[in-house]
Amino acid sequence: MLDWWRQYPDDWRECWFQVQKKYAADIGCPGGVLDSYNIDAVVNGAYIAIGLLYGGGDFGKTVDISTRCGFDSDCNPSNAAGVLGAMIGLSNIPAKWLDGLDKVENLKFSYSDYSLTDVYRVNMRLAGELVVAGGGSVDNGLWKIEVQQPKAPETLEVAFEDLQPVSKVDIGHKLEKSWTIEFEGRGFVVNGRMVNDEGAARCQVRVDGKVIETVTLEGDYRRRRTPLFWFYDLEPGKHTLEITRQRGSGVPGLNEFVIYR
Repeated sequence: MLDWWRQYPDDWRECWFQVQKKYAADIGCPGGVLDSYNIDAVVNGAYIAIGLLYGGGDFGKTVDISTRCGFDSDCNPSNAAGVLGAMIGLSNIPAKWLDGLDKVENLKFSYSDYSLTDVYRVNMRLAGELVVAGGGSVDNGLWKIEVQQPKAPETLEVAFEDLQPVSKVDIGHKLEKSWTIEFEGRGFVVNGRMVNDEGAARCQVRVDGKVIETVTLEGDYRRRRTPLFWFYDLEPGKHTLEITRQRGSGVPGLNEFVIYR
């Protein structure tokens, strides 16, 4: 990202285009593989960086560019704005971006006992604990932050190494009992969601007769699982996948089956 920014310092769209060519088909977003849709963290992290780099410290410009990059364009500008806000401080955020905030700061978030005021307090406490853990100190409002040198990890963990999606099959199956499919590959993903939002279902996943996992799927969006099932570490070759619903009031809806080789 820094190299592209230096190469195209006045054209965020060209930087965006380079991101598209290199990262837009990333396989870490099973719902969007083999399609134009992608909200994987890799490409969204790039859009946050584009907003920060080309925003030049301007709060509105940073939000605008990060938003217009697209894909997950509510989270990305929010993260870009959060990073910039931490850099410049609350007093340097233009007033129009804070308009109305005081009217909601003490309202509880849905399904939570936290308000924005609570979030401020908790994050300040956690930030202070990190400062102290890093060798600094927090005393009567004075924070001393110890400068640290970045250190690369000893080992690099590479996700989905040499793994590529090769096909996507529409399923359209309500898992009231079981579902079976034969495929050739090294991994799979089953996309879908619970048919009823309040129910739950205990399911077992078998590949070639071996139990891969037993999991409870919940319809409540706060605890739901997306995608429903996946496994990326199979031996190359032909396999048989069987998913069985064992018990529960919920019914999983299986929408798509993605094969990886």
